[in-house]
Amino acid sequence: MAAMLFAVSILAERRRTLRRNPDRVGWVPWTLVQLIAVLVVVFAAAMALK
Repeated sequence: MAAMLFAVSILAERRRTLRRNPDRVGWVPWTLVQLIAVLVVVFAAAMALK
């Protein structure tokens, strides 16, 4: 689930950076969402291998 959230946040961040109107900013900090999701994925993988 966290890996899927990571993929969605990558797409959302790309969409945000390529928007036509730079004044229309979003309210979701996609970079923070990416960081947290990748940390959860790494932690879950480490626990699975243990």
